[in-house]
Amino acid sequence: MELYTIAGWAMTALGWITTDIGHPDIATRHLRTAWAFAENTADNELRGWIRAAQNTAAAWRGEHQEAVEAATDGLSHAGSGTVMLLHASAKAIDLAHLGRVCESETALQEAVDIYSRTARR
Repeated sequence: MELYTIAGWAMTALGWITTDIGHPDIATRHLRTAWAFAENTADNELRGWIRAAQNTAAAWRGEHQEAVEAATDGLSHAGSGTVMLLHASAKAIDLAHLGRVCESETALQEAVDIYSRTARR
């Protein structure tokens, strides 16, 4: 199982990098592989970070509804501060891109609340 965990994190990093160099479609394939590794290990922290990378790739492709879905699902897997804050913030941005202002404001408030909870630690 440890090998799957390492491979999952490596594929997630590769997905982020591939998106950052302008190839979010290719990144999506890397992230599907990362998800398979995460499923084999039942690693929710890894799942949370994969969803964050999927959110970023979808946003770069201009697929903001898909990005919202990745962020929403990511929040259900995220266990702690940084990735939770990333998901809530990204969700607010992607909802704004879709013109869903009230939902965006709610997501933004969730991000502020997460920040407030984690900043106190």
